[in-house]
Amino acid sequence: MRQLGLPLLIFAAVAAFAGLLWHDSARQGTRASLIGQQAPLDHPLVGAGQPVLINFWFSTCAPCRVEHPVLMELADRGLAILGVNRDVSEEDARAFLAELGNPFAAQLYDPRDTLAEAFDVLAWPTSVLVAGNGRIQGVYGPLLDPAAQADMRLITEPESIFEDPAQEAAAQQLFGLINCLDCAANTVRESGGDFALQMRKLVRAWLAEGWEEAQIRDTLVARYGPHIWLDPPLNWTTASLYLLPVLVVVLGGFRLWRQGRRP
Repeated sequence: MRQLGLPLLIFAAVAAFAGLLWHDSARQGTRASLIGQQAPLDHPLVGAGQPVLINFWFSTCAPCRVEHPVLMELADRGLAILGVNRDVSEEDARAFLAELGNPFAAQLYDPRDTLAEAFDVLAWPTSVLVAGNGRIQGVYGPLLDPAAQADMRLITEPESIFEDPAQEAAAQQLFGLINCLDCAANTVRESGGDFALQMRKLVRAWLAEGWEEAQIRDTLVARYGPHIWLDPPLNWTTASLYLLPVLVVVLGGFRLWRQGRRP
């Protein structure tokens, strides 16, 4: 039984670490778990080289009706929007769009919530922003939220540098601390992808409003999870990541020391 002591301790440590990761992922919610994943939808608009907003809605959804003018504005600015409608009757959806206008470049009908389940949609309306390479870069509830609307505006605006060299240097430093979640081991400073572009626009907007680095970091971590930051904040998950290898080495060394003392 003693020979099983070290493996059991190591297993317990790994299991505890896995539990912390699961808890942190559950706390971050659907938004963080989807970021960087390939969109589970085969459609000509998805992965065609340009961002597309997938909007899940239905005609009797009151928040969908209130949100609709935002979608119309985004469509006018040139953002491709793919509608996913859960109405049982397609006539209800067509009547809704005839009344309020049609912002959708294309429309899919999903009365059994098959697509909604694939995207882990739990409430309507939900919008999923998909980068040009087909990877998910943002998940939003109703686009009435000011932060969501700010993100949507940034999608249709070009990136511009600060005229103040010191402010631009601060921005570049921050870009080097933010991981590009749909790139391969790059920061948003190094990447030319859609996700990196939107992150740079977002950080520039926050800096222009006077945000500090800690405020930007905490907001991004809350929105996308701890792995968005190159040097994530210390919490139970990150602490266990650092301590687990040390614990394994210490336990292994103790086991070898005990064996060496035996006659």
